[in-house]
Parts: sequence; structure tokens; C-alpha cells
Amino acid sequence: MSAISVNVGGRPKGATLERRDIYASEFQTLLDYLQEAKMRDRAKSNAMKAFHLLFYFGFRVSEIVELKNHHIKKMEREKLISLGNDTKTKTPRDAYIADAHIEILKDIFKESLLDEDDFTLISPTFHPKDYYSKGSLTRMLNRVIHKALGDQYSTHSFRAGYITSLHRADVSIKVIQEIIGHTKSTTTMRYITVSDEEKRDAVEKIGQAS
Repeated sequence: MSAISVNVGGRPKGATLERRDIYASEFQTLLDYLQEAKMRDRAKSNAMKAFHLLFYFGFRVSEIVELKNHHIKKMEREKLISLGNDTKTKTPRDAYIADAHIEILKDIFKESLLDEDDFTLISPTFHPKDYYSKGSLTRMLNRVIHKALGDQYSTHSFRAGYITSLHRADVSIKVIQEIIGHTKSTTTMRYITVSDEEKRDAVEKIGQAS
């Protein structure tokens, strides 16, 4: 077997691009980029709303394309939203909202919440009942993400970051699985990213035990 040719300090030649997760610092970079980006106001508003929903709740893009005002109002009132099973895993789930995020949610959607309950939150046109397809919204958001953060990031980076953040907060895999809507814990575990710091800490613990 031939050896893999590598670049010093880099990834092996021919290796796939390493996926990166979106955490608080990357999220803030996205918001800062949107503030200055030369985009149509509607596209910028849609991206801002979508990024908040993806970051704070671990939604899939497929789960936010048809969200309407009454969903956000229920989240504000009951601190959860029951999602149907028309998703990738076909698993219904309740998405919960932390107390600390309620005011953020109300601020981001304050203008939308004045509209009728069945108006779509993220709409490609000025007609409030139109909504993006999953593919078109994903492409629009990924264009922004790639410009702001680079090609190693995508809309899926939000979900991976959300799951990893729960894990780093010592939430059990079983609870994370229930929150995120996976049918198998092995699926949840594939999303968890181990940081270099965590690897170093693990090795230091072995050293201390010797």
C-alpha cells in the first residue's frame, strides 16, 4: 500500500474537506457579515431569521421552510413547538426553547408577529403565504455561509454545533437524541465533534493516573 502524501501542517492530499461546526463565535461572524452584506433586504431578513432558528433550536432547514407566525407565538407562550414527522428521520419531536432565548426570538420576529397567524415566517416573495422549497432555502443560506465562514461550513453545521454544545454541557446522549429527534443514539453520536482541547485533557488524565 502506498503512503499518503501530506502537506506539512495540513490535511492529506485528496482528502475531503473537513466539516466544521457553527458555535457562538461563528454565529456572530455570520450576523456581522449580514449587517454589511450587499443583499436584497428581503433575502437578508430571511437569512437572519433562518440563522437564528437553526442556531438556537437545532432545526433542520426542512423544519423551518413552512414555519408560520402561530408557531413562533406558541414557542413564546409554551416554550416548545411540536414538529410533525415530515422530516428526514420521519420522527415527530418537540423542540424546546430556553427562557434566555425568548426575548431574542421576540426581537427577531417582532415585525412578523404583527401579521396573521398563518403567514409564513420565511418567504421568498412579498406574498406572506409563499415559502421556499427546502432546496432553494438551503442554497440561499449556504451562499451566505460560504462567503462569511468558508466552504467547510453549511446549514448542517448549525445542527452539528447544537448537538455538540449539548454534549459539552454534559447532557446525556439519550436526552440529546430525544431533543434532536433521532431514532438511534448512534446517529446522534456521529454529530458530536471532539475538540483538540478535549483530546489533550483526556491524555493528561491518563498521565495523572499513571
